[in-house]
Amino acid sequence: MRFRNLCFLALALLVAYVAIMTVAELPPYGRPDNPVHNQVAERYIDGALTETGALNMVTAIVLDYRAYDTMFETIVLFTATLAVVITLKTGKGGGPRAMRDFILKRAAALILPFIFVYGIYVILHGAVSPGGSFAGGIIVGLSFVAFATIYGIEKGKAKLPEQVLVWTESYGTLWYGLMGMVGLGRGVPFLANKLAGVDLGTPGTLASGGLIPLIGLGVGIRVASTIVTLFFTMMEEES
Repeated sequence: MRFRNLCFLALALLVAYVAIMTVAELPPYGRPDNPVHNQVAERYIDGALTETGALNMVTAIVLDYRAYDTMFETIVLFTATLAVVITLKTGKGGGPRAMRDFILKRAAALILPFIFVYGIYVILHGAVSPGGSFAGGIIVGLSFVAFATIYGIEKGKAKLPEQVLVWTESYGTLWYGLMGMVGLGRGVPFLANKLAGVDLGTPGTLASGGLIPLIGLGVGIRVASTIVTLFFTMMEEES
């Protein structure tokens, strides 16, 4: 046992040494000649609006310039959710009962619809304002989680049946892929936006950004369904 502890200590010291040496080799913060200030960053800053039609530069990068990365992130979400469901789902149903606090239930009935609508708003306006598909999807998902926590899992599942979650989990990433096929149908690369001849609209309007709002809608719904599915599955396991 003592030898094992010494091995763990030696490994921890080695990792700490490598981490410290790595940090020591990083360029000083804020210097204009740092590697991060390269032609890629300049291209994003100078061309995001004209090349994507999105005022939100983060959304332009995530759902246009680096759309491949985001697509595989949705695949990671699907794989992680599938693994959790396969591992934890018992099929027994149940879960925590509804809370008995009358005031909390009445307050939730008034507030949660606005939270849900706000989440949808954030998703749809991802190209023109801060936020986007991931942030909006989390808000939408947490509104359902809060409802199920306050009113009980059974009522939560009645509002969002398992079959709906199965469809969104199964076809959320497929929707992303279908949007990518637009480019292939126009003879340009997969997930192309402006290059595929898609109208980018007027920057600042809800319909701007070409395919970005459609992709963002799919990703937002995908994120929300992942949160709700994981919550229902883990609550089922606790029961």
